[in-house]
Amino acid sequence: MLINILDILVPIYATVIFGYLLGRREFPWVSRTIVPLILQISLPCLIVSHFSRQKTVPEGLVEVLISAGIIFTILLGIFYLLLRLFKMPLRTFLGAASLQNMSIGLALGFLGFGNTGFALALGYASVILFAQFTLGWWIPEGRINVKRTLSQITIYGIILGLLLMFVHIQPPSYIDKTLSLIGQLAIPLLLFSLGFSLAGIKITRFPKNLVLSAIHHTICLGIGISTALLMGLENDAFVVVVLLSMLPSSTINLLMGKESGADMPPMTMFIFCTNIWLVITLPIGLVLLLPS
Repeated sequence: MLINILDILVPIYATVIFGYLLGRREFPWVSRTIVPLILQISLPCLIVSHFSRQKTVPEGLVEVLISAGIIFTILLGIFYLLLRLFKMPLRTFLGAASLQNMSIGLALGFLGFGNTGFALALGYASVILFAQFTLGWWIPEGRINVKRTLSQITIYGIILGLLLMFVHIQPPSYIDKTLSLIGQLAIPLLLFSLGFSLAGIKITRFPKNLVLSAIHHTICLGIGISTALLMGLENDAFVVVVLLSMLPSSTINLLMGKESGADMPPMTMFIFCTNIWLVITLPIGLVLLLPS
């Protein structure tokens, strides 16, 4: 059991920490070039390649897709009401509070589950990423920007991958191997990018943001567990939904917020603290949820 958990946690934490240390040492990392390469090229290739390889729709995938949509919708509504109640800026916090870090989610699925389990994690991540590349841009911009949305290749990758899987169409092996090769860059580069993003954060108002992120973490986990139980999920589907629902805020929000002119210091510190809590809660979650 312990070895299985270490097999999952050590590669994830080590890659993020390595990126963080390189960032602190000012290792050259051009986010404006590398992040679009990951999100617009490598990640869509990973999604299309893995979904198209599924000879049948994995058991529980449809329920996981629905659960991810329900969880995101509820979180968006709850945090909208809380932010309005406490008069905190929606453009700064709403996207960061509602959209989880799927770089860690994909790594968890890849390292912690087999081929089918990874497909479930990829399904959950696809729903959140679809929201990330629509509402994730619209919220900090304060408007619906259809032109920007239509330029997001990840969205087309999600639609194409799901379509190929549900109609049972597999591309020729040479196309699949090409997509797979490019897609294999996505998970390690996403984790490196998380480390570099955290390295550039200036710590301010740490206690306040640590409390806010703890409340955020508790709400996300509660909604995740409640949704999984109400949907009647079992086995890998239940574990995937609960684990991915408790993930921290996505650092992609930092890039989107910066380009949209949002108030960056409070957003940055909040996202940083949500990632700190994961260091404590993810091992506990794995111990409780993974089969012995």
